[in-house]
Amino acid sequence: LKAIRERIAEHCESESKPASEVGPERLDQLRQAAVRWHAARQRQAGSAPQPMAEALTSRELAVLALAASGASNTEIAGQLVIAISTVKAHINSIFGKLGAHSRTQAIAHARAAGLLD
Repeated sequence: LKAIRERIAEHCESESKPASEVGPERLDQLRQAAVRWHAARQRQAGSAPQPMAEALTSRELAVLALAASGASNTEIAGQLVIAISTVKAHINSIFGKLGAHSRTQAIAHARAAGLLD
């Protein structure tokens, strides 16, 4: 499990490997691994697996990873080659899926679920 978490962190860290270089297929694989990791973590804790918030798309995960690294909407848009309005839409979708009301809260929820370090 630790290896899965480390691989997700390795590929999502914007400084070491931008999401645009990882590719959407690989990010989706990493997202799925994170969901499996979360379920396994719940089982190890002795509780029934709790469903995570609706799974983030690979693009949402990339936006969240960049936001967690401190990137602004403008910086995220530039790195992912998307419009700022698209970044805002992804951020709002992330808030809804994670039940968050702020970037800080979304990042905290994602870290607690093992999606980010």
